[in-house]
Amino acid sequence: MLLSPAKNPKMFHQEGKGNLSEAKHNTGIWLIVNTAIFMSMFIYYKTTAEFEYLRHLIGDAFPCAKASATCINFNCMLVIFPICRNLLLFLSNYFKCGYAIQSQLWKNITYHKLIATAILFFSSIHVVAHCFSYGYFYEGNFTHEPLRSVLTHLPPNTTHLNPIQDTSHGLVYQTFKTVPGVTGIFLCVILFLIATSSVNVIRRSNYEIFWLTHHLIVLFYIILVFHGIQGIITKQINLSDNNPSSCSSEPHNWGLNSNCKVPNFASHSTQSWKWVLFPFCLYLTEKIIRFIRGWQSVTIYKIIKHPSSVLELKLHKKAFQFKTGQYIYIQCSSISFFEWHPFTLTSAPEDPYLSVHIRLAGNWTKKFINKFSHESDSELNQYPRLAIDGPYGTPSERVFDYKTVMLIGAGIGITPFASVLMSFLKSSHKIIENIHFFWLCPKPQSFEWFAELLLTLEQKLRNDGNSQSISYHIYLTSGWNRSQVLEIFFHDNEPTDITTGLQQKTNYGRPNWDDIFESIKSQYHRKNIGVFCCGPKSLSKVVAEKCRFFSEKCIQFDFYKENF
Repeated sequence: MLLSPAKNPKMFHQEGKGNLSEAKHNTGIWLIVNTAIFMSMFIYYKTTAEFEYLRHLIGDAFPCAKASATCINFNCMLVIFPICRNLLLFLSNYFKCGYAIQSQLWKNITYHKLIATAILFFSSIHVVAHCFSYGYFYEGNFTHEPLRSVLTHLPPNTTHLNPIQDTSHGLVYQTFKTVPGVTGIFLCVILFLIATSSVNVIRRSNYEIFWLTHHLIVLFYIILVFHGIQGIITKQINLSDNNPSSCSSEPHNWGLNSNCKVPNFASHSTQSWKWVLFPFCLYLTEKIIRFIRGWQSVTIYKIIKHPSSVLELKLHKKAFQFKTGQYIYIQCSSISFFEWHPFTLTSAPEDPYLSVHIRLAGNWTKKFINKFSHESDSELNQYPRLAIDGPYGTPSERVFDYKTVMLIGAGIGITPFASVLMSFLKSSHKIIENIHFFWLCPKPQSFEWFAELLLTLEQKLRNDGNSQSISYHIYLTSGWNRSQVLEIFFHDNEPTDITTGLQQKTNYGRPNWDDIFESIKSQYHRKNIGVFCCGPKSLSKVVAEKCRFFSEKCIQFDFYKENF
């Protein structure tokens, strides 16, 4: 995909440190709440008299399992919120959120991953604890300890404290006879599929697998609700007739005197549905909104085929408005009715159409490009039907808040900045005074993706006599051989570049960021410079470090990162 929907802004000047600190502050609060929930539930189930006999039967595995279960429920409630983009958009627009809040909303996927990691962590504790629990339940049938033996073989009319009464088929068989045992296996499998498909290698190469496994969350929630419905965990309901503190020492005398009657137990009701009901409804609402939007008419305006398996689509949708750098989701029902894929808008808000560049990366994009590459423009009405959801915000929206900006894109990472450059060309506003554009490409064919835009930009600046407002620097980082190097050398004095056809000559190799930042720093004083970067983590890390290093009181480099 061109860009993932996760857009994570990071800044390193005085305001940015506050936003970064806000993220750490929010994370800290969340960690404290999780710790408080776990400890309070552990202490409750460890000390409450109602569970005294159950604790004696299965030990500390019981409070560990219950405390971790509560944390799982808590985080299952939270994990849906960051991916409800319509909710985030509503909150941002309705409450007129300032940048401090918007920057946290842009971190939605970061928070989503963090919460999901917590679910995995507490699930691991829960599974291990219950492995011990079932082991202790099973062992209770063979123990010679009086209290454990009596608790295991209580009369059926008291509600069994020990769910394992038959040991003829072994522990594993008895475990899978219970609802928590069976549903627990399904929950673990679903979590495993979601977690493993989320790694970058799979998500980038097989987005369909990532998409499909993540939608198993619906099944996960349903199974989670029924996970504890059997009521294996029980609590004592007649403490007045049998107080564990005084009656646990003589279990064989229970019922023989009025002070220690046989203890009665009742199922401890499951609470999961209370935690997941609202986020589940919110999730369904998001899907309904997307479904409604999907039925709105989308017209294919033009299709352009670019080298390196890149397809440009120009579309029109009635009353569709967007800002520079935003992204949309596209669905092609002839490929898959359920799959929606994110793409950055490369057109300007001033254009009468909206455009996206789709690169071959996975099965869905391969099928999409094949479907839209074989028809001619005269047959546009015969193309498969498309649906659009969005637009959704990114840090690039803030580019027009600065008079001086640095736009740094790697490969297809130029897409959010194409919209910025197009808007700068076509808009009459002069908020931005200076743009320093850097494009890093691994192979020469990549330049043809936006050759028309760069040529138009160069021509307009030359005609307007405003060539100083934008400086653009193109770097070919690899993809040339010895013969090409010689050809480049012999054509170095020609007015246009042999690789791109632009008057601006291509740089070969990687940029020297120290020299670049030092040069820009020397040109501007007492200014905040917006640095917007879209590319691999290695590039973003380097640029972020340079922003920190070269920022001073008189000049600040405000760093914004978009996920690539």
